[in-house]
Amino acid sequence: MIKFVFTLLLCFIFHSQVSAQVLQLYGLTPGGGSRGQGNIFKINSDGTGYEEKFAFDSLTGFEAWGTLIQASDGLLYGVTERGGPNNLGVLFSFNPHTNVYRHVQDFDSTTGCLGAAELFEMNDGKLYGMLPVCGNENSGVIFSYDPLTDMYSKLFDFDSVTTGRYFTAFIKGNNGKLIGATGNRQCSAGLIFEFDILNSNFNVLTDFCSTSGYPVGNVIQDSHGNIYSFTGMGGTATWGSLYVYPPNGNLTEIMIMASTNFGVRPVSAPLLINNEIYGMTNLNGSSGGSIFKFNKVTYADSLLYTFNGISGKWPNGSLRLLSDGRIYGATWVGGINNRGVLFAFDINTNTYTKLHDFNGADGANPTGNLIEVDTSLFYLSLENLKDPFELKIFPNPAMEVLNIKIKMEIKNLEVLISSIDGKSVFKGVFSGTHLSVFTGEFEHGVYFLTLRSPETSVTKKIIVYHQ
Repeated sequence: MIKFVFTLLLCFIFHSQVSAQVLQLYGLTPGGGSRGQGNIFKINSDGTGYEEKFAFDSLTGFEAWGTLIQASDGLLYGVTERGGPNNLGVLFSFNPHTNVYRHVQDFDSTTGCLGAAELFEMNDGKLYGMLPVCGNENSGVIFSYDPLTDMYSKLFDFDSVTTGRYFTAFIKGNNGKLIGATGNRQCSAGLIFEFDILNSNFNVLTDFCSTSGYPVGNVIQDSHGNIYSFTGMGGTATWGSLYVYPPNGNLTEIMIMASTNFGVRPVSAPLLINNEIYGMTNLNGSSGGSIFKFNKVTYADSLLYTFNGISGKWPNGSLRLLSDGRIYGATWVGGINNRGVLFAFDINTNTYTKLHDFNGADGANPTGNLIEVDTSLFYLSLENLKDPFELKIFPNPAMEVLNIKIKMEIKNLEVLISSIDGKSVFKGVFSGTHLSVFTGEFEHGVYFLTLRSPETSVTKKIIVYHQ
């Protein structure tokens, strides 16, 4: 009983310490920095510890207009619009643990080029993205990148007539397909589409032809299947609107920006928290834009904050909810040096906090989102450490059975297998040197196998693939 209470106390103390930790945030700037061509930076969520982690140049890539993603291997990935040997941008990785930068793909006129949108990781462990130019029709492409095999694949070529171009980032739909939006279609508007990564099938869900709307940011989808999108222009008042596309329904304008008191020209993707949709406008009278919310059930809207120049001006990118419960974003200009700012906003208290004023030397004009980096996600680093079990896994990729062998017999060895989103799919304890796990009912994708003894543990990446 004493041991049980002591364990609970330790767990409580550990949880309290974790909860009180300051978040480590990473982001990109397309300009400024020590080489004048943008950078990767790090900052703490309380505004302290700003640090340039990598400075872009013409060789490594530059003009990073988008947003980083932390993949399941712990590395950060992103794209640049320019630089590389063809000056058409690159796909890159960055290890926040070792500060090692690598451009993994040089874009060209065939592969797609001039990247800006955020990448998205699916359950197969691959990163998916869109490039707005080049490709067969010079209208951009959909591509994938497999970090495990270091393989880049072009999956689909856009055209400016039927599929559109100048698109936003992907989300994963409720049906497991990728959902995105494009603009500059033949009718001078945009569309919402879905893309099946299993067969590269492209399907138009709806278009904005009757509204002349151009989607901004990525779309979102709620648990009922409703898809929401802001447009930066078009709509009833021509200054942008919020639209909903329900399953098997019609695209409907539910918020007209010019009829509100918080500005026009939405610049961000919708951020859905419970029933509230949060967004930002680029113009609000004589001010530099605003943060607002819209209730998707009651259709009530509220102005939350107005940028005043010193606090930031002309927000760019999108808002992002992080684990401390605040939403984070950036402005293109404004601040003390008029080079843009980073900010946090507490949606519970409506408190705005400016985190950092860019000064040019440390970066300028941020356009993407801040991301929260999980420093425990360094699986590749773990795989490079000495394996205490001398573990062998075969076959990998596995189809029906995964065999696990260790050199020496260990009693009561815990075996855990989890998906990349943290869902446990297998848990067991065995004694011996060999264990076979039936994987026939696992979904396609990347998993993490962990062997744990009282003294140590090791984690390996595995892939399950069914023909």
